[in-house]
Amino acid sequence: MPKMYVTGLLGLPARRKAAGYTQERLSAALGVTRVALAQWETGRAWPSAALLPKMADLLLCSIDELYEAPEDASCNAAPDAEIVPLHPDSTTEEAR
Repeated sequence: MPKMYVTGLLGLPARRKAAGYTQERLSAALGVTRVALAQWETGRAWPSAALLPKMADLLLCSIDELYEAPEDASCNAAPDAEIVPLHPDSTTEEAR
């Protein structure tokens, strides 16, 4: 079975749009480039942990919500893909 690793700030694009921000406006408010923000949204890069509280404040959500995929989000994984967290917690067999 193929595996799909969950990465990126899955909730960021939807939360950004819901708050009325474009990538350009939000990146300017955070003091980063639009390219950096786009990379965070796709999991190609990660923001500094120091930026997460400000990002959550601007988007009126919690930091945890930035990592959560919206309920209506579609998944591009193969139908039989096993979804695996990028950093499994200590209760999974892989971590034992």
